[in-house]
Amino acid sequence: MAVTLASSLCQAISEFSALWLDSFDQATLPIDTIYVLLILAETSGYIPTQTPLAETASQWHHHARSFIHGEQHGKFLSADNLVEARVRLLKLGAEDAVNLVPKLHLVKPGEVWIS
Repeated sequence: MAVTLASSLCQAISEFSALWLDSFDQATLPIDTIYVLLILAETSGYIPTQTPLAETASQWHHHARSFIHGEQHGKFLSADNLVEARVRLLKLGAEDAVNLVPKLHLVKPGEVWIS
């Protein structure tokens, strides 16, 4: 059975929720969890894999802000992007991830395309 993007998104939301609530020990999810997840997935690919963890959060924030403000065009979102964002967020660690996420929903983008 082929995995659809819809089922991948459902799985990504579930995995992000578990990561956020259990691994990062947060009491509640971000109010706009789907938006945050899509922005993280859309922009995680702009950060080179060899980027030191100490610099990853600030680079991710920079790319997310550029995307949000339309200065950087996003690629079409895919199931692979969702998985990559979750893995990268996990590697980033609780403190940096928890500090990064609130910065993402200050401004809403016009559109996030899902392929």
